[in-house]
Amino acid sequence: MATTRQRVRMATIRSALDIVRAHRQHLTSGCGLMVSGGATAPDARLNSDISDVANVRSDYYTLTPPHPSPPSYTPPVHRMVVSGGAIAPTPPLAIPFFDAHDMGVSFGYLTAYEERGKQLHGRRALKVIEGSTYEGTVEWLGAAERPYAFRLMYDDGDRETFTLAELQQLLLPEGASEVQKREAAARQADTQQAHLTMCSTWSHHTNDNAAVTQVDNTNPEHWDLATYDGVRTATSTLMPGPWTPQHITKLAHYVSQQQNALEEYVQAGCPGADTMPQHPFTPTISAKLSAQQWGTQIVATTPNETQQLVSILRWLPNDNIWDPYSGFGSISAILQSEGRTVTATDIHPAFSDHRHGPVDALKPAEVRRFTANVIITSPIFKLLDIAIPLAAESRELACFHTPLHYVFDAHPSRRAFLRKLSKQGRLHILLCRDKGPLGRRNVWVIISDSPITLQRRIKATEDSCTMTFAATHA
Repeated sequence: MATTRQRVRMATIRSALDIVRAHRQHLTSGCGLMVSGGATAPDARLNSDISDVANVRSDYYTLTPPHPSPPSYTPPVHRMVVSGGAIAPTPPLAIPFFDAHDMGVSFGYLTAYEERGKQLHGRRALKVIEGSTYEGTVEWLGAAERPYAFRLMYDDGDRETFTLAELQQLLLPEGASEVQKREAAARQADTQQAHLTMCSTWSHHTNDNAAVTQVDNTNPEHWDLATYDGVRTATSTLMPGPWTPQHITKLAHYVSQQQNALEEYVQAGCPGADTMPQHPFTPTISAKLSAQQWGTQIVATTPNETQQLVSILRWLPNDNIWDPYSGFGSISAILQSEGRTVTATDIHPAFSDHRHGPVDALKPAEVRRFTANVIITSPIFKLLDIAIPLAAESRELACFHTPLHYVFDAHPSRRAFLRKLSKQGRLHILLCRDKGPLGRRNVWVIISDSPITLQRRIKATEDSCTMTFAATHA
């Protein structure tokens, strides 16, 4: 029998289990979610891989103790749409039954998360609320409560839950003196004031003539993502759902920081632009991903990640590929080595194609200026919920490099967005076999303009299983 510790870890793959349960319910509603990552026999042991979700060759899914072979479920005969458009009757799939509470799943990163949680249990923290300072003691609630796995018990009897990232901003040094507490309170007050200033309705920009222009964030064509209202407009337009004010504020603050860093880099004369890293890109460059001399954060891909994507795509003679977040150019280097025509742009002047100059792919007008029918790119991970729906709009095929949790531990708004694409037969998920530059596995989120496009563009290989189920039974 699985221990409590083993059971609670299953909470982090709730989204993955939803996909398997959807298979058990016949997938008769036209659901077209396709998951790639390695074909296996239908009756494969779950401790080898979760075959109907993905064959993740990693330490993310490890069953302890070994789980006995589960019984199989036989759905009615269905039609499978084969790559190339042909439709043929196929034998029913054997879908394994399993219950999350009966499985002991060990996640390496969750072990570290639990250890950190236990370390913080009992620590003192301080929070400034409307100018008043409140102290309390941290309680670790357990990994099952993620992301809000910490409770701060205030000394006055009140309580509040936090994520790990939020709590770390409030922690006091162990044995903090009164002076240290006052300094911590002052830092929080300054940060809150900066957020209030940033979240104004109008964003003022001064040009060389000191003229001031106003940006109307209610117009989706002209939002300013460095402001609260700009991010709120973008998220409500592109991926509507229950985004919290705290999340919107964090995104606006992040964009503002990136813009300021980029401006400082340009004003300094773009140092290092003539010493770009050489291809092929290797993980040894990961130390440079957040290097200050580049001004902005860079999310790179390894050759293996891009080559795995290329291996499952079918190309057309007139394909025009655009990488709007080119960074060091690792994606375009692989595509060009395959004989593909690629336009690589970036908001960073050192990384963008000189024919186009810096391009901000988070602005609708800039995105629509490029008519490429295929997008292959790796956007900044923190801004994926804006970058993906915006770039995928009106594209025949759009492929986005994202972290694993972006799909399998998705925010409700994002889950609804992906589910809609899945039901339309326009979504394909490819799990990378090799770890990325930052030591974690990533996925490719592939979005097409129609189910037919996806069927004809994705080819089956030994390392992928691609299935699309028709809405009607044979």
